[in-house]
Amino acid sequence: MIFVRLLFAACILCEAQVPEAGSKMETLVDKALNSRGREYFEAERAYRLAGDLSALPQAPSATNMDPLSALILQVLRQWKQPEAQEFDQALEYLDTLPARIANTPITSPSPSGISGYLSMHFSWRVADLMAVHLIKQTDWPQWRVSGVLLYLREQARPSITAALIRFVSETQDKRWIAVALDTIRAAQDPDLPAKVYAEERHAATKSRPLPPALKELVKPR
Repeated sequence: MIFVRLLFAACILCEAQVPEAGSKMETLVDKALNSRGREYFEAERAYRLAGDLSALPQAPSATNMDPLSALILQVLRQWKQPEAQEFDQALEYLDTLPARIANTPITSPSPSGISGYLSMHFSWRVADLMAVHLIKQTDWPQWRVSGVLLYLREQARPSITAALIRFVSETQDKRWIAVALDTIRAAQDPDLPAKVYAEERHAATKSRPLPPALKELVKPR
């Protein structure tokens, strides 16, 4: 009888822990979708180390999820796949680059060198990650922003356009905007009008207009 009671109590405890774990993962995913800077990167790392795919929507669609959120969720999924090893390698390269050139005549990492290295070693495979990190970062030095932008230009693909649209919408640097717009055009994304419209709705929630350059991307010719 005592054994039965103990078994019953253990079952109750196990059942109680499942929602708690699920709730924790949902919180991490929510932070990843809605935060920037340190808070985002901490949420991403926590998900990588402790998460599973149960808290992620399995099939986000245009009717219930904006394109940028879908891209962020896709990157979280990729962290749980074999390609995550290349994610780590690419980020380690960028993180350690300043230290590796510290004792050389080079005063700042070369953006074109970064682009060439990432393309040569990873091709398009870290493009989604770099696109998400580009818009989630809040304190990257200029060389890192420029290097990642040039890499994304070399690896232009439809999956990254939602992030670049957000980047154009929020960035003031005309040189970076020009590269981002050129990349969006080169990607030839068939869903571009829907993504620009989604960004226009997002901009409206922030009480700011959509940049005219984004409207020009989908203007009938």
